[in-house]
This record gives sequence, structure tokens and C-alpha cells, in this order.
Amino acid sequence: MVRSRAVTPRMCRWFCVGLWLVGLASRSAWANDPDNAAGAAQRIVELRRSCETRDADACLRLGAYAASDYLVEDNGYHHAPDMAAARWGFEQAIALFDPRCTAGDARACAHIAHIYWTEPLRDDGKELAYLERACASKDADSCQDRGQRIGRSKRAAVRWYVEACRLGDSYACNDLPLRVLGALVLDDDDRAPIDAAQLRAALERTAPSTTRATARYERALALAVAQLWGGDAKRALAALAAATPTLPAGEPELGIFAAYATLVAADGIDRARAQAAWRQLGQLVVKKHDTYADQELESDGAWADPSHLMERAERIAHRNE
Repeated sequence: MVRSRAVTPRMCRWFCVGLWLVGLASRSAWANDPDNAAGAAQRIVELRRSCETRDADACLRLGAYAASDYLVEDNGYHHAPDMAAARWGFEQAIALFDPRCTAGDARACAHIAHIYWTEPLRDDGKELAYLERACASKDADSCQDRGQRIGRSKRAAVRWYVEACRLGDSYACNDLPLRVLGALVLDDDDRAPIDAAQLRAALERTAPSTTRATARYERALALAVAQLWGGDAKRALAALAAATPTLPAGEPELGIFAAYATLVAADGIDRARAQAAWRQLGQLVVKKHDTYADQELESDGAWADPSHLMERAERIAHRNE
């Protein structure tokens, strides 16, 4: 079971895609559109004429406007979507943007990806493919979007966030430590998701952008995990030991991240530390009536069932008894 918290910057990216569509429709003259069905139909005709001149942006606006569904509260006017017109506009936009995307225009690739996210032409596979093409053309937002579309705290998301951070996306840089920590505790795959040196370089970029104690600790833990994923468990243990005294109060999820990382790093190296980490996990992850209480372990600010985490941790602890 997952309980969502309030929306945070790391949770808003695909909500913002919705705002992208609203913005396109707004530029299609919502403000000047008469509040009647005839006015909406006329606006669609005007946009279609512009689209027929091979104006890719007009085609995009046509798709967004025709697909929009909104209510003017003061008079109750309702603009119902015209899905046939929306599909036609978006299809024309794709045909015009695709050659530009192939030529390396990241904006064109991103527009097509967003089109494939919309209801008229929803296609998850094509959306992801065009996000990857936009990312390859150095669009940082598309790299982060691709990372978010991996799913919940998956290791595969880490490399997309690293690339977005490398390209200068401050949100991606700031979110990267939690993506790393969430991947560590929630994924069964122990393989490194990316070259450790690349990950460390990206994590270092988060340093100048924050003074929050919690963010600094997240970064310190993530750097230790990068050492662990790079195959240097001893340095990871040293980094975790150095970070422990600075653990912010009232942040139990960070304690869980630190304890599990320590347990993994100490596996087969330091049995005493492994056992201590296992005991700490037992104190932090509450179990009642044979069921673990949900914990805030997701990199998108949601809550997750820690049962699989504790099963893996228990196996490691037994190996080090």
C-alpha cells in the first residue's frame, strides 16, 4: 500500500506536462475565445488552416485546444473536447516535428513525446522513445522525465537523473540523492545502475545548491552508496561512519537508508557492524501483528511497504551471525 504526501517538486514533472497542454491551449486564445460552442469551433477551424500551411506549432496548438475540456465558471460555458480534431492536429504536428527530431532538435523530440502522453494519441512506448531521443539531444527536462517514467524508485531511473543533472537540471541534481537511496532499499537488483565515477560526479554537483542539513545528509549517504556500487565496500563503510553523527533528528527514513546501506557494505567484512545495523533497522521499521508499517522510502515522497527490504536485510544479517 502506498499513501501519497503533498505534491513536492520531485512529484510534479508529469503534472507539469498537463500544464504544458494547458499552456498551449491558452496560447490558442482561450482568453479571446467567445464563450460559446460556435466560437470554439471557429477557433479549431482557424488553427486547422494554420496547421495546413505546415506550421508545426499551430498543429500542436490545435491538438491541445481541441483536446482540452474546461468550464467557464461565470456563465457555465463548457468547451467539450473534439478528439477527432485533436488527433488530426497532433498527427500533423508529429509528421512535421519528426524530421527535426531526427536532425537533433531536442525541442521537437520533446513535443512528440508529450503528444504521445496525451489522451488522443496515448502510446507509452513511443513517448519513452522520444523522451530518450530528446535526452540524447541534450534536453535535460526530457532526461528527468524519462527517469520519472521508469516507475517507483527503480535503479534504472538513476542514470537518467545523472544525465539530467549533468546537463544542468537543478531539480534532477537535487532529487538524485533520494533516487539513489530509494533504489538501494526498494530494488532487489544489486547491480550498479551506472558507472560509480559518473554517479559521484553528478552527486558532487548538488553540493553548492543546498544548505539544508537533511539534503546534505542525503547527499553524504548517496555518495557512500556510489562507493558501494563501485565495489569499494570498505570506503563505503568509512563514509557511512563519517556521516552517522550528522543524521538530522526526526528523519527516520534517513536512518533506515543509512542502516541498510551499512548492512550491505558490512556484509562479509565487518560482522559486528552488520549486526548493529540489523538491530537498528529493527528499531526503525516497526512491525505490528506480523506486518511492517509503511515507511517513507520512496524517492517521490510517497510511502512504501518495507517488507521486501526487511527480508533482504534479514538474509544479510543471518550471513553475518
